[in-house]
Amino acid sequence: MHELINRQVRQLSLLATGLLDVGGIARGQLQLQHARIDLVTVLISAIETVQSDISRRGQTLTAAWPRSSIWVLADPNRLEQVFVNLLTNASKYTDEGGQISMSLLEMDGCAIVRIKDSGIGIATPMLARIFDLFMQVPVASARLRSGVGVGLALVRKLVEMHGGSVTP
Repeated sequence: MHELINRQVRQLSLLATGLLDVGGIARGQLQLQHARIDLVTVLISAIETVQSDISRRGQTLTAAWPRSSIWVLADPNRLEQVFVNLLTNASKYTDEGGQISMSLLEMDGCAIVRIKDSGIGIATPMLARIFDLFMQVPVASARLRSGVGVGLALVRKLVEMHGGSVTP
């Protein structure tokens, strides 16, 4: 029961933070705290944040990145928020025992992070809209119907504020 309450409090906290952040972005009030950071360190922190939920679901998360650091000018807390959100979604829509992978590479001076999962997938007509505010992909399982469609919109806005892009 204690674990369930903790999970629910975390979910409510993430939802409230997401709504506040989207509001701040919309008003132009969300400011990034740029620093020169090792992106691998941010990814490791994001994985540590979601690992217990992934393990609880019997899922496997694999991660791959270069041996050397990939340095970027970014807000480490906001980037961690992006990757926690993406990994949480990957886990949420992947069956127990499923696979999630994260990879990082540097190409043409850009850092590219890919997250893949063995989850239920998204219908092609919906792919173009999954990063829209309040967008939720219809799913058959009531277990998967949670949230309000803020998380991926926040991911897109934060990545764009860093000068990047996100694609399904």
